[in-house]
Amino acid sequence: MNLPHIKYIQALLCGKMPLDDILIECQKWSFPFPVDADMNQILDDLRKDDPEFFNGNKDRVDRDIIDNLEVTPMVVYKFGYGAFMDLQGIEGSFKLLENHNIRSMLYAMFLADMSIDDIELTINEKFDNLNSTTEAIQAFKHYYFNLKNYSYKDKQELEKTFISGVSEKRMFRVALKGDTDYLLWKFNAAPKRSLDSMLKEMLNDSFYLFKEKAHSDADVATRFGALALKLADKIDRIQDVQNKADDLFADLIFESPDPKKVKDVLASWNPPTSYDLELDTNPVFMSIEQGTSPTFEPPVNSEDLEDENRL
Repeated sequence: MNLPHIKYIQALLCGKMPLDDILIECQKWSFPFPVDADMNQILDDLRKDDPEFFNGNKDRVDRDIIDNLEVTPMVVYKFGYGAFMDLQGIEGSFKLLENHNIRSMLYAMFLADMSIDDIELTINEKFDNLNSTTEAIQAFKHYYFNLKNYSYKDKQELEKTFISGVSEKRMFRVALKGDTDYLLWKFNAAPKRSLDSMLKEMLNDSFYLFKEKAHSDADVATRFGALALKLADKIDRIQDVQNKADDLFADLIFESPDPKKVKDVLASWNPPTSYDLELDTNPVFMSIEQGTSPTFEPPVNSEDLEDENRL
């Protein structure tokens, strides 16, 4: 069975999506629909885990089943199951999937075994206003192009079953050779400036978009705040390794925020709730940790907030 998108199919089956609808879903994203033997094997494996559900005797699959299958976020996102979790990575993965050019690039970069960080920098640099996150790229890889335990021969076979179009097949073969520099050149995605410069510009954008949305749109501000934190950490690591922080971005004229300042500001921010916005007052600042959902609290009186609300 050679189905890189098997996790997506498992998630749809765990949400009781009919096979005809799964076929439509696969066609929508240009995924090959499993042949009868493969689909029967997938269903048989699922029935062993939860026979009552997959034989139609109960309405909802057991939570531990989808946890073990590692498809819980997708099931929650697609079918509205009541688990509380961060689904921004899943939502972002669909935005990547919707764009044919981005989708093709991601397939090739995964085949070439590029790191998630390098992939994130590459696609955000090439596609303006994309602002994709690590979580979105990881979700894309997990659900739509999961090559875990694939041998080189297995990957070669994907050309027949998964890749369509002459240009895509050429990229596929280049990717299999692992020559990432040549691959990026073929995609016209080779960096035209230094990694330092790219990171600094992304930090600028994410930090000032965070500031712009900090008191009006909690979801957007949280997303850009998390990205700014990650970029600030990466810049700090590069500075430590190169040991020349003063000269790292000397080629840039724009005065960018210091990474440590970015971290301090983000650590003291608490996103506004709808309650805050209705009262036209700013929220209490609380610390948030990267990768976790911030806790919302109602505001205290305006006098207590006067100094805390300044970024």
